[in-house]
Amino acid sequence: MEVFFSKISFVILGFLWWFSTFKAYQLARQKRFKEHKQWMWRSFAFTLSAITLRMWKVIIVYLFQPNPMDVYQIIAWLGWIPNILFIEYLITKKQI
Repeated sequence: MEVFFSKISFVILGFLWWFSTFKAYQLARQKRFKEHKQWMWRSFAFTLSAITLRMWKVIIVYLFQPNPMDVYQIIAWLGWIPNILFIEYLITKKQI
């Protein structure tokens, strides 16, 4: 059951990455470049999750030394949720 929630996270991440990239592509084809740029930022946030996941792993293991399976469950979500929240903040508040 522990691995199930991690798998759910990676399935959602994969779908959202694919969708955001495809949406950006569609918008570029329609010459809607402001929206295209915003969707590319979202895609970038999901792509960056591979790096973010490893960063969180190092931090959590160094600070708390938890069970490896607990770390896996936590970083599966921390790898991409803070990224997309940050990008959404930038899109809405900073108008990128």
